[in-house]
Amino acid sequence: MFYFLILGLVGIAGILSGAKITVNGSKSVAKKLGISEFFIGLTILSIGTSLPEIFTHIVSALRILREPANILTISGIAVGTNIGSNIIQITLIAGIAGLVSTIHATKRFMRQDYVFMLMGILILWFFCLDSMVTRLEAVVLIILYLLYLVRLGSQENLKDKMKNHNHASYSWDIFKMVAGLFLLVACAKLTLDSAVFFADYFHIAGSLIGALIIGVATALPELTTAVTALIKKSSGLSLGTLVGSNITNPLLALGIGAAISTYKIDDSILWYYIPFWFVASLVAFFFFRRKLKLEKWEALILILAYPFFVIVKLFLEVAG
Repeated sequence: MFYFLILGLVGIAGILSGAKITVNGSKSVAKKLGISEFFIGLTILSIGTSLPEIFTHIVSALRILREPANILTISGIAVGTNIGSNIIQITLIAGIAGLVSTIHATKRFMRQDYVFMLMGILILWFFCLDSMVTRLEAVVLIILYLLYLVRLGSQENLKDKMKNHNHASYSWDIFKMVAGLFLLVACAKLTLDSAVFFADYFHIAGSLIGALIIGVATALPELTTAVTALIKKSSGLSLGTLVGSNITNPLLALGIGAAISTYKIDDSILWYYIPFWFVASLVAFFFFRRKLKLEKWEALILILAYPFFVIVKLFLEVAG
């Protein structure tokens, strides 16, 4: 048991380190291209900080192909990690960031990007109603995400900015991104192996381990990025990263995993995790929409929502 505990801790530490290296390289490339803060947050940083979830899904899906009899546990870990990370981002992390400094939003951001995030949650929930996310549904999720990126890129005139820039000036940054990706792949497997062992050993649902343990750990890149951005007076980076990650995780990360192996969805994910995630996101939407910023009392409510989520979940586990 001690071996798998160390394995899990090393895996989580490696995931966070790999994500940090990759994010720093991605951020540097984006800045050199002269891209807006919201765009950096919604694309480069959200994808970068979602890499732990993405590679957890890839490793999990490959393991499902090798161990189809264990599909429920492994799917629960992968999807639980994804949704658990999203919930902690939109509640605890957004709340902490809101207490550190004032997070500002724009009408266009709320009307387009935040609403798209809410739609993504609903689409995922609809696909989960039959307790499966099939390969076809996964492809639909990925296509929706790619179309979203294309729209963002066209609004930002990204093609023209890349055409007029010297690519050699950010070759070192690209190298760092690739190195970070390799570290993520290796450590995602370590973390998954540890999680599967403890789920089997203690007879705990994989979704619970994914949501409350691995999901918290994989959300740390967003916490670091969001708070650091606010300290540096980059509110657009902070909010863009959190919302962007809540778009990337269910559409791209989960989509890639389910496209490889399909996922089996347990009732707790369908009837508690995803609904709570949507309601919390909707509450945050009305907070930001009201004055296009997050006030301190609103930030505190979001912070308190996370322990409420955990306490209710643990109560349901005991009662069940």
